[in-house]
Amino acid sequence: MAASVDAQSLERITPGQEWPDRKGEHINAHGGGLLFHEGKYYWYGENRPARGFTTEVGVEVYSSSDLMNWEDEGVAFGCFRGGRARHRTGLYHGASQGGTQS
Repeated sequence: MAASVDAQSLERITPGQEWPDRKGEHINAHGGGLLFHEGKYYWYGENRPARGFTTEVGVEVYSSSDLMNWEDEGVAFGCFRGGRARHRTGLYHGASQGGTQS
């Protein structure tokens, strides 16, 4: 996936402040987990609106090589029909399955 032209790099994370991705957008991956694969970390979590606790978009995925600077890779899994969310998505890499599974 292509890197953002306007990519930003963080030198530190400030507690109590929003943590931006490389485009400067707030990281939106609630209740997520990390997966390390081929030298890169992947952070998966629920994409939630600014207000409320419903997941209307699905599971967002970010990637990083240093655990500080995250690239938004987009939605990995959408919501179920009727807008129901996937909560606490667990992922693993299964070589025999040909890739990453949920």
